[in-house]
Amino acid sequence: MVFNSLEFLLFFPIVFALYYIIPNKSWNIFLLLSSYYFNKYGVKVLDLNKAYKKLDLKKEDFLDLIHVNWLGANKVSIMFSEWMKDQYNIKTQ
Repeated sequence: MVFNSLEFLLFFPIVFALYYIIPNKSWNIFLLLSSYYFNKYGVKVLDLNKAYKKLDLKKEDFLDLIHVNWLGANKVSIMFSEWMKDQYNIKTQ
């Protein structure tokens, strides 16, 4: 799979590394700063919190208050794969 996005190549490894380096108490600040820089530099981001209605998640799709179970994960996976194909022009067979 080849990504044609320089932003993805540059930003994703940095965000991924910082996510595991930063202590739990500072995650909110990290997420706020990340989203500022992503918007500033036009990095494509999928915020699943904003896609709640589009995912059509129901009570039975959740394991607890914030985590989806396998039914919800299936819905999220389908939406995520469609988003990736659209954003990065990924061809499927």
